[in-house]
Amino acid sequence: PAWLGAVGAGGYADGKRDAEAAAEAFATGGRGACVVKPTAVYGTRHTANGSPIYLAPMLAPVSYALRAFRPLMVDLAGWAPGVLGGLLEPPVPVDAVAACVVAGCLG
Repeated sequence: PAWLGAVGAGGYADGKRDAEAAAEAFATGGRGACVVKPTAVYGTRHTANGSPIYLAPMLAPVSYALRAFRPLMVDLAGWAPGVLGGLLEPPVPVDAVAACVVAGCLG
């Protein structure tokens, strides 16, 4: 959402825009690029010392709930798109994102 920078995540949003611009620049001249824009992604993350952080126990139920109430979420997002734009989309598992990238790269 447009307000992301106001809550201290401007660098994150800028990085996303820069990455997409770099992919578009690379894709000129007959080359291809695969740009994936998932919502929140869950799986196992690791700290600098290798300790696992399991995100699925928290985000998988949120994903299921947002999908189950999809019509309501679409209506809510429509009432305040500047605030809720993209925030009511269900999180996705990292394996699904990886499969999408592989499929996009293989054509």
